Amino acid sequence: MPSHRIQPLTPDRVLQAYALVRLVASHVPLEAWRTFACQRLAPSQRTFGGIHVVQDQLGSILGLASYTTDASLQDVHTLTVDNLVVVGTCDRQRESVLLTLLGAMESIAASHHCDAIQVRLEVSGSQVLDQNAHRLLLAAGHRLRHALFSKALETRD
Repeated sequence: MPSHRIQPLTPDRVLQAYALVRLVASHVPLEAWRTFACQRLAPSQRTFGGIHVVQDQLGSILGLASYTTDASLQDVHTLTVDNLVVVGTCDRQRESVLLTLLGAMESIAASHHCDAIQVRLEVSGSQVLDQNAHRLLLAAGHRLRHALFSKALETRD
């Protein structure tokens, strides 16, 4: 089984990580990704957040997840994971990368005294996360609890 390293994304690797981001958000321009990444790498005092990547032995990025923390009206402190991207040459490698990311997110949530983890998955477009990802999330104790409906708004000139 290959070993993977997980670590925070550093500013010098933002461009390399963009290749993975394009797999799930091909419409996002590089400058928008750079802005987003810089904001997550330097979170505000109100929230904590970041981006973690999984690398193989050669330093290639095989997985990425961004996250923030927030509190709800019910005083539930939640780590919200989004932009979850996993690549690999086979199902087994993708599963290993996903489990590495999920384990890191649980550790981060625990270290920030979160009560819950929320994982947001895109349901249209990319097939980067397939049914195996859903199965692994369920096996790791995650449950489908919310539905999120989204509508793109037309920009007004």
